[in-house]
Amino acid sequence: MKSIYFYTLIGLLFTGFFSSCDDDNMDPEMPGTVSLMLENKFGDANVDLSSTFTSSKGDEITFSRFEYIISNVELVKEDGSIYSIPDSYYFMGQRSTDDSKREMIELKDIPAGNYKGINFSVGVDSETNANTDNFEKGDLEGGVGMDWGWASGYKFISWNGSYFNDVENKDVNFSFHIGTDANYKTITKDFGKTISINDGMTSQIHLEVMAGKVFEAVGLNETGLNYPPPADVKTFTGVMFSPEDKATAIANAYAEMFMLHHVHNMEMN
Repeated sequence: MKSIYFYTLIGLLFTGFFSSCDDDNMDPEMPGTVSLMLENKFGDANVDLSSTFTSSKGDEITFSRFEYIISNVELVKEDGSIYSIPDSYYFMGQRSTDDSKREMIELKDIPAGNYKGINFSVGVDSETNANTDNFEKGDLEGGVGMDWGWASGYKFISWNGSYFNDVENKDVNFSFHIGTDANYKTITKDFGKTISINDGMTSQIHLEVMAGKVFEAVGLNETGLNYPPPADVKTFTGVMFSPEDKATAIANAYAEMFMLHHVHNMEMN
């Protein structure tokens, strides 16, 4: 029995030794990683492709696709200087029930330092948006429903689904496919404190994406959303390049739908 205790003690000492060595290898001056969490919400519920949500205007909405592009991510240092994440173009959300939901981005090789905020955009900057044949940046690729196909440019949001149409008294399909340079929106979030990013820290920036704000701006049962108009019977509701005023309203709303939930920062053990 004594020998068992002896060898157990030796094992624990070796474990502690190697753990200490691992800790010693963590260098606070070396680059680190921060997780960017974009949690898609509709009111208090998480967005998925199997639930029905009710907007503030009373529309009953079910998504078959909930996807959008986040790009040009920047982290703001304590001194106000900016670190830009290279080739930061990401398809977020969920493409179909056969695809997994994407709500997390790992931002790697961030220079060690203290950071106080984040900037990012919804959509694709004009230079990249004008060249959809050039897909090597980040996630960008064609033929997956996030580019127009028949015209240059990307869909900054691609939200498809159905809603209950009050006139027809049945469910009708809808699509919000919003793009063009005018609807490229940049979001700035201040953490309210600083977080340290380095090789010895684990960090997370958690944002809630409040999709209901878009349906506050544009109600699916509003007139003028038939695409293409005119139509005697509504079989499809959509906002794409037109109606332009509705596309603008949606873009202004998705610029406001990102809410900082918290930032998390702690030393690795």
